[in-house]
Amino acid sequence: MPSTSPKTWFDFDMCLCAGLIFLQPFTNLAIKYGDLRIDPARVLSLLCMARLVYILLLRSSRETFSSSVFKRFGIVFLVVVYAFCMTLLQPAFTSDLGFVSVEEANGFILRRGVKYLQFLALAIYLALILREPRKIHLAMVSLAAGLSLLEVLGLLQSIVFTASGIDLFPIKRIVEANGEIQYLDLSVPVTIFGMRFLRVNSLASEPKVFALFLNFLFVVKFYWLSYRNVFGFRLPRWLDVYMTKTIWLTALMILSTFSGGGIIVFISGLVLIILFGLKKQRGMINPLNSSLKSLLVSSLVILPPLLFLSINSDRLPEAVSAILDNSLFRRTGALESSISVDAFYKTLDPEDGAIIYNIINNPSVLFHGLGFGGFSSLSLIFFKLNFSSYSSSPFSRNIGIEIIFSVGMVGIVGLLLFFRRINFLYTNGQSVLSPIYPILNIIIILNVLIRSSETLFFICLGLLVGVSLCDQHLLSFYRNSNSGA
Repeated sequence: MPSTSPKTWFDFDMCLCAGLIFLQPFTNLAIKYGDLRIDPARVLSLLCMARLVYILLLRSSRETFSSSVFKRFGIVFLVVVYAFCMTLLQPAFTSDLGFVSVEEANGFILRRGVKYLQFLALAIYLALILREPRKIHLAMVSLAAGLSLLEVLGLLQSIVFTASGIDLFPIKRIVEANGEIQYLDLSVPVTIFGMRFLRVNSLASEPKVFALFLNFLFVVKFYWLSYRNVFGFRLPRWLDVYMTKTIWLTALMILSTFSGGGIIVFISGLVLIILFGLKKQRGMINPLNSSLKSLLVSSLVILPPLLFLSINSDRLPEAVSAILDNSLFRRTGALESSISVDAFYKTLDPEDGAIIYNIINNPSVLFHGLGFGGFSSLSLIFFKLNFSSYSSSPFSRNIGIEIIFSVGMVGIVGLLLFFRRINFLYTNGQSVLSPIYPILNIIIILNVLIRSSETLFFICLGLLVGVSLCDQHLLSFYRNSNSGA
């Protein structure tokens, strides 16, 4: 494979990107020094942004990077400008709806605006660095290794708890009550027919987050047979064997989280895999043929228990019934018992109810958006009307909701054009790196539509832009080689 830059004995930027991608799934990993809690992944993320500023300010460094990266993000920059414009109109819009707290509104705008601009800077930095076959390969291996280690630790946690009742990775939350700091243990054991199981979370912050990352791992494993030969680089044997032989384990571990959202993401992921598999790509093993056995085995592992639980939820122990009652079954069941919109709100979690409420009562926002923090500003109105005791800041379940309430359909159209451009070679069957596209695209789509890991979303976004640039370079290289021959 051709390279666009000479190899060096130590590549700081590449090590920084690989470390960030590897640590991303470990959302509950932190280094504690006294009262200070240091998140390694967040530290590396800040270093990436600082490195981007350094690249942009230092001319000698800036000239080594291609301007094509910024051209790829051109449409995204226009969407960001549009978001700024709509943000200026947000206070007037929300005040007409009864939002009177200027401080809270400005807080939402500032926090969400800064956060997403930081994420965008992270994506640009990754796209600048990960534009060569060797670097893209290391990034993909880092992603697979991090997700696999998270799964192995979850398996170990489940085995140890079942055998001894000890939770290796308890979920702790710090709360203040009556002026005192208290530590709450949020680990949730589940009893089924006299046997105690743990809602496994590994080193993720909670079981549903662990289930989300397991679903991403399932996608990577599913396409691994196609990916492993793309670059021709040597893979770590342990990782290659693990990725090709244990897709059934990932399905089983998703089930061990007892997460309704995790099951929904799993089914959605299967649908996307089927849709992407319908289009045969040049030089790519069709995953619907090569991994059909793995897909069937995984489905047989996860679907029968799910069906059993859904049918017998009224006869199962209270803990399991509560898990099912906090998922899609409760949401759809509410439609059968009452057609009252207000009653339906009460069956939802506050954030989910806020989405429905705002779609019904402020449909124009879906078209034009309200800029940064738009969803939180509108949702707080709903919270105060229906959940007066709810003190947390409103947040969206997935980044798609945040985007549509920020830039509306106007911005969505721009983002769709952006994705169409960076996937152009893949969708037209000309891609040299075709197996990588479905992996990154499916992870991005699941983040947008179902449940989000925002940092991983922007990491995959930056990596996808880098892949598209590398793909274009390789295609030109091979065409020139063939024409010269």
